[in-house]
Amino acid sequence: MRAISEAIYGELLPCITNVTERIRSYPFYAWFTWRFRQRGGDTSYSEYRRLFRRAECLFALVGAQHGLDETGSHAAVDHGAALPGRDTLIGPLLSGQAIRLSEFADPDATGKNRYFKADLGGLDQYYLGTLQQLDIMGGNEKAGMVVTPERGVRLASLFDAVVPGDLFWKTVEEDTLSVPRLRELHPFCPCFGRNQPERDALLDILLGRDQHENVPVMRDGLRLMLDFLSADAEQNAKDDGEDGDVVAWKIVERFRHGAYGGVLPGGAAWTDVALPSWAGYERHELFAIAIQSLFWAVLADLDGQPVRTSLQSSADVAAWFTSRHASALGLTAGEAFESYIAQVCGTVPALVNINANDHELVLANDLVPEMDPGKVVQDAIRLLATLVVRLPAKGVYGAFQRDPSYFAAYDLNLYALQRHATSTWLPLTVSQWLEWLVRHWCVGHHLRVALRKLRTEGLDTFRLKPTDGGLAYVDNIRVVWTSPRLRQLLRVLRDLGAVDGTYQLTELGSQLREELHG
Repeated sequence: MRAISEAIYGELLPCITNVTERIRSYPFYAWFTWRFRQRGGDTSYSEYRRLFRRAECLFALVGAQHGLDETGSHAAVDHGAALPGRDTLIGPLLSGQAIRLSEFADPDATGKNRYFKADLGGLDQYYLGTLQQLDIMGGNEKAGMVVTPERGVRLASLFDAVVPGDLFWKTVEEDTLSVPRLRELHPFCPCFGRNQPERDALLDILLGRDQHENVPVMRDGLRLMLDFLSADAEQNAKDDGEDGDVVAWKIVERFRHGAYGGVLPGGAAWTDVALPSWAGYERHELFAIAIQSLFWAVLADLDGQPVRTSLQSSADVAAWFTSRHASALGLTAGEAFESYIAQVCGTVPALVNINANDHELVLANDLVPEMDPGKVVQDAIRLLATLVVRLPAKGVYGAFQRDPSYFAAYDLNLYALQRHATSTWLPLTVSQWLEWLVRHWCVGHHLRVALRKLRTEGLDTFRLKPTDGGLAYVDNIRVVWTSPRLRQLLRVLRDLGAVDGTYQLTELGSQLREELHG
């Protein structure tokens, strides 16, 4: 289920990932590579790696020091936050002692001092794939790292125009630095210094203004978020003063709910050509939460139970679990599936009433922290039934379209929900439906996936393991939502200066919103 969610939000928000936290890293990495090629001398990959790792540490230290020097309530977020190596380097920086970059950058170092294990640090681990996808950088260990002649060189040269590049390189090569030197290097901070030409070049890439061929753009995602923040301004102002990450997560949750319900903060209808795809993503997430929660309940019931010889298969577990929880369903247990769906259809809140009791968003949010298996069964069944009622006849995933073989490989999907709801489950009672879900989509699916991973990857991911004595409980799962890059999108808007520290649209943000509505 997670794979489908990730594929959808990968299309909805390209140009960034869940780990590309700071947009100024894009021109910084291009600039370092460009200057490395220009400097002459040893341009081998090993020399690139040696200097790059020091440079990335220095980049993080500049941002961290800038955050320490500023006094505003958003200083830490605006400057050093989320830079590769920052968490390792902040301690030595706070100590006030001189820092040797090589002590943290040496790839062969061990223990707490090494800032990153990956060969090229955060570039390797987080950014390189995106920079390649956007045609900013390329290369590899064999050929060496390069910047592309158009986008890469443009970003690098615009970055170079506003930073003390020679001083940065001198510091990297000298290896030792101090706080006064970091302050001299403040123009390298990811807060941008609001360098308009560099910012405009990044926006040209993100919005596709430069009409570069065969690269993704994120016009739809930016437009939707700017629309949402414009309508959400009052709530964002109320949240000011809270931890920045907490505020961002609240915005993300409100955005997701509004996109699913088609409603903006304040209650106005939200219409946009891109919203059906976001609704499809959220619909799949709701489906995933329901199935995960049911499986959690099964495992919770098995936790502490002796291995039962009678529980040899997924069918055995499903029958045992359903007999334990038929009473939790009450009179509904014996009701025909079809009539239960009709009853839910008659009582389900309007889609736009996203905070109403029994709305699928409320049911799902209640399920995630729920610890009572009986209540989980009730709410998960109700959530699945509500999704069945809400499923559109076509386009359950919006514009996310794939060949049928794709969904065959990920058999827990909304098309399968739609198909079974109109055929397989019609003769069943609700109790029998619960038993089917546990047998096929909880225990059976888990055993198939775990066996495949054990066979193909050598990974033991069993939470319920086959033994000679029966299926044995190993561990429970965490019921979790996926994270669809929205927090990173907020970070991009903030770094670009399109929103301020309270996520209110700036003049630039309003201009971008107007441009994106064309």
